[in-house]
Amino acid sequence: EALDVAVRLARGRRLRRFLSKTGRDCSEFSIERRLSRVVGCVRVLRETLLPLLGAPDAWVAQGAMLKDGGTCTVVRAMAGNLDCVVKRYNLKNLRHALSRSWRPSRAWHSWRAGHLLRHLGVATPEPLAVLEERFGPLRRRAFLVTRHCPGRSLQEQLDAGREPDREEAAALLELFSALHSMRIEHGDLKATNLLWLDGQIWVIDLDAMHRHASSTSYVRAWRRDRRRFLANWPEGSAL
Repeated sequence: EALDVAVRLARGRRLRRFLSKTGRDCSEFSIERRLSRVVGCVRVLRETLLPLLGAPDAWVAQGAMLKDGGTCTVVRAMAGNLDCVVKRYNLKNLRHALSRSWRPSRAWHSWRAGHLLRHLGVATPEPLAVLEERFGPLRRRAFLVTRHCPGRSLQEQLDAGREPDREEAAALLELFSALHSMRIEHGDLKATNLLWLDGQIWVIDLDAMHRHASSTSYVRAWRRDRRRFLANWPEGSAL
């Protein structure tokens, strides 16, 4: 029991040290802070991503549209040899802008969440860069750049009329066991946010992801995640 506790504490310290690196300039990440913007990116890809980060709106306008919503616009684009997904977090109106101005952007939250999942061995597209537009301390729009995942959604992969096959069932159990062991709530388990690729389930759209400090709060969150996940298919179906 003592060893188990020591291992958990050591893993927790290692994880905190790693996540702190995602927000500061270091050998792994390049972080640039100005009055007008904050930019973070994977250091080895900085030169490749500089054109995109210098004019992100132009890249969004030219990219292949994946989603065009009020709160976010998502496109697929090529930056050098990188097949990327660029997500722009829009501000709908003045009230929405003011409500977001003092909080870390959803792009920054997703940047950290993506690195957290990959650190824990959960499949998710690699976060490549994040950009927050600023007016001094006030946040404005934000952009997130990740690698593109060519997987198909679980809505397409799984047929409501049959049970998952052995590979699919194992992948589902592996994903939820990993999230459960670290008390991680996804927050929006639509089937379109779970992609099937190479025998694994890849998790996307991490805007609402949260790691709970206590088991009590996590149990309630787990029930919400489970309920939302099962709502993707008809109640009483074989799946």
